[in-house]
Amino acid sequence: MGTDSTSRSRKTLGMGLAFKETLSPHVARQGEKLVGTSVAVPVAVEVIEQIQYRGNEHSRLGERLPRLIRKIPACGRFGHRPVKTWLSRSSTAKIQDASNIMLLGGSIADSQKLRATASDGAAYAQKPRYLNTKLTNVLKVLAGLIPAMLSFHYTQSWWLLAWFGPFIWFGITGFRNIVQSVMGGGGLFRTTLLRWNDHVSWTRLCDSLMYTGFSVPLLELGVRSLLLEHTLNFTVESHSVIVYGIIAGVNGLYLCSHNLYRGLPKEAAIGNIFRSVLALPVAILYNTLIYKCLTLAGVAAPYLIIQPAATVISKLASDTVAALIEGFGDRQTNMRMRHWDYETKLARVFDAYARLELLFPEKDVLAMLHKPADFLKILADEARGMEATLIINALDLMHFWLYLPRAQDTLRHLARQMSQEERVILFRSQRVLVCEQEVSQLFVSGLVGRNFGRALAFYLDRHNEYLRAMAHLCHAPPTGE
Repeated sequence: MGTDSTSRSRKTLGMGLAFKETLSPHVARQGEKLVGTSVAVPVAVEVIEQIQYRGNEHSRLGERLPRLIRKIPACGRFGHRPVKTWLSRSSTAKIQDASNIMLLGGSIADSQKLRATASDGAAYAQKPRYLNTKLTNVLKVLAGLIPAMLSFHYTQSWWLLAWFGPFIWFGITGFRNIVQSVMGGGGLFRTTLLRWNDHVSWTRLCDSLMYTGFSVPLLELGVRSLLLEHTLNFTVESHSVIVYGIIAGVNGLYLCSHNLYRGLPKEAAIGNIFRSVLALPVAILYNTLIYKCLTLAGVAAPYLIIQPAATVISKLASDTVAALIEGFGDRQTNMRMRHWDYETKLARVFDAYARLELLFPEKDVLAMLHKPADFLKILADEARGMEATLIINALDLMHFWLYLPRAQDTLRHLARQMSQEERVILFRSQRVLVCEQEVSQLFVSGLVGRNFGRALAFYLDRHNEYLRAMAHLCHAPPTGE
């Protein structure tokens, strides 16, 4: 629930309300700290969580295969996505001291707090949350790398793992994050203008490296060395399934706990336990392949090499599974975001067309759009402002197509659901981009501000390519006379 804060008193708690149950524990704790007010809400409203499972609109498996899989026990929700909503159990509120309603805004007791000084800026700059992003990322990596290096130096007698084990560990995590981000964003073989590294969140990658560094003392020192090897005397030669199973299980619990601590979705956190279960057979497979490769290479005692590397092998198996699962999750997230983008923008495109039909009730607007240069001149004379609306909508859709992850897959999916008339309207609405003089004038007039050079160059270089792709998508000829 949001409220307007304009012209409110400094002493009024504003900016809306939120139910604590709808927030993750991490966000709720942060909210309590940020609000910093002693004013208590004297009422509470009981709310309940409702989860509905809906079919996945973007599944490439079709419907027959998911329907067969759902007949398997414990797989009844395969192919469905959970949609969470919150409902009020009662229309009235209860008067009580322990409220479940959080105030999103605090009060300013003294107007002097609004004035920032140089000393205030220096004080903020010294706090970790206000550090430069690149410096913060470096510190995160170092924070994870140091305990990883100490752990490998303590447990390993083999020089390769003692010195390079931490870098191999971090390399596995970094490569997995990059692969899942790139594949989730569209893969290497794409027709957008995005480079592979545009899909990667380096801050997210550094967070992952920091937390994976913290896991090395737990998995390598605590589990593999002290518990399994020295206490239980379990090795990969005698009890390979148990060794890899225990390492994978502890790793899954660690991933789940730090994901919950970071405030990530509960479903994703619990999914890491399921990921560890799938990682066990992959670890056994890697163990077998490495053993055979060492045997073929003439190594006399392969397990003397495999045993010290058991944690690294388990880590590699876990990240292999994670790259597939989380890459698919990133893809679905991108698809949902693009679906939202296109639904909003296409609604404006068709709304603009409906307005044109009302402005020219005695003319065939669709036929007029077939000759965009003449039509823009008519709009400039009789409906000033509509020509800019058409051009802006077309430029936005062009930007979506060439610069947003999974935009092309999403628009193809939406186009298949359109009627032939709607596809023709969509394509001819985009053909205003052939009017280079009018579109360029809009950029020069301040459409994107004073620094319009790159945006204008993008339009001039790419609009013909984009229109050809749209013609193919909408099954329309690329040009018309």
